[in-house]
Amino acid sequence: METRPSLYVGTYKKYNSGSLEGAWVDLTEFANEEEFYDFCRELHKDEEDPEFMFQGYRDLPERLYGECCDVSRIYEWLSYSEDERDIIEEYWDEVSSSVSPDDILDNLIYEGDFEDFTREKAEEELACCSKDVGFLRQYFDYEAFARDLEGDYHITTHYVFY
Repeated sequence: METRPSLYVGTYKKYNSGSLEGAWVDLTEFANEEEFYDFCRELHKDEEDPEFMFQGYRDLPERLYGECCDVSRIYEWLSYSEDERDIIEEYWDEVSSSVSPDDILDNLIYEGDFEDFTREKAEEELACCSKDVGFLRQYFDYEAFARDLEGDYHITTHYVFY
């Protein structure tokens, strides 16, 4: 079963009264945050001024979720393609949560693991030094080269960022 980015929307009033009444709301059904909140107000129209409580989440990065999370940040995240969201999530999970999604995508320089990246970078450097790269390869220390590069890049499982 395919899941879509969703929040379980209840209210604090209902929760404080012992009720978990609410509904799972598929965020992709709405063009923006305003439409989402209009739907939530209709969902809880039995309250005069409902204070929404997001009691669960599905298919969202954990760092975007909270019981009173910033829904505008979720819609910003949803504006990216699925591939871009995968890149952003991996960076957040493995390196840092304080960097903006746009900065993450702007600093992506390689899709693949760091070993492949360093080997390709070494081959480029060697090609600049000599027409006979094969001769130089036997003397080149790829592992030392990779160690030297590690401090210059943010490395995740599947990506390298500058």
